[in-house]
Amino acid sequence: MPVVLWCWHAVAAGILVVPVVWFSRKRVRWVAWEWPALFLPFLIWALLMVFVSTGRKSLSNLVIEPLLLGGTVGFGAVFRAAMGARWPAQRLAQGALLGLCLAALAIFWMVPALPE
Repeated sequence: MPVVLWCWHAVAAGILVVPVVWFSRKRVRWVAWEWPALFLPFLIWALLMVFVSTGRKSLSNLVIEPLLLGGTVGFGAVFRAAMGARWPAQRLAQGALLGLCLAALAIFWMVPALPE
């Protein structure tokens, strides 16, 4: 089940990330720090779902929240591409990864239990 949820998250992220990376590839130098953005925020969210939300969240949250998290990964890529020429690539990548992890926390705590 976690692999299916991660794929759901990755597809949502890929819809936004792939065009951004493709069109900004000549202007932005993408670094290896960007790869953890595909799994680290999801890992944080999944651990919170397993250990903290027992009985609080519904199955609908398992569908909606990975999509929201995937969307934040896409917006992180847009931010990274927009700021790519102004700041050092390593700093932007670290900042984007930190922002995505904070977004995972925010999505978990701010999305209420949805009806099934």
